[in-house]
Amino acid sequence: MMPKILVSIKDTHEASIIKDLKIDIVDLKEISEPPMGFVGLNKIQAIKKILPNTIMSVTMGNSRNPYTKKIIETANEVVSSGIEYMKVGLFSENQIINHEKFLNEINLNECKPVCVILIDDAKDIHYLDRICEIGYKGVMLDTINKKQSRVFDQLSEEECVSFVRESRKLGMTSGLAGSLTLDDLPKLSKINSDFIGFRGQLCEKQSNRFSLDRNAVIKLLGSAHLSAQRV
Repeated sequence: MMPKILVSIKDTHEASIIKDLKIDIVDLKEISEPPMGFVGLNKIQAIKKILPNTIMSVTMGNSRNPYTKKIIETANEVVSSGIEYMKVGLFSENQIINHEKFLNEINLNECKPVCVILIDDAKDIHYLDRICEIGYKGVMLDTINKKQSRVFDQLSEEECVSFVRESRKLGMTSGLAGSLTLDDLPKLSKINSDFIGFRGQLCEKQSNRFSLDRNAVIKLLGSAHLSAQRV
């Protein structure tokens, strides 16, 4: 079974070129500020008008410590906008306590917080139980340096399978991202996380992540469908 497809977009133009495509989750992210740039509340509202029936996630910015007044206020406004998933980057294990304090200040309602573990420098992800305990409903693996680091450079297929298994045991959804390509789809189908995230593969120049290519998105969706049929 193929995981759900998450596609990251940065603005209303990109929303408009994919509005007729069946994408499982559209992720709103400021691409010029990798890995977790925040697009801003105005863009969120504008994109929701273009994609009114689309499940969306929002990345909350690159601060290593989300427990700040500004981020807490912004996160509550994001939740109030009706976003389904809020992604918060975990850059190091020692910030888990600040993530707990942050989540305690958010009126989540139906929004599900997702912890995005940046694994470039921390391959040992032994603290999933702690992430679950503090209130995260989902967990995702991603990389910071998109040009130099892929998720499969950091973790083996077996380690990714173990991550998915442990996440499910704890009751959390699981996701993989980090410079994924179409060639990874058979492997991703076997790993069977709940969702897989794409951006660079979907751009007009794959080394330049600033321009989403509609045809590349269509190719991804078609390839994912074929891979699912082969499993």
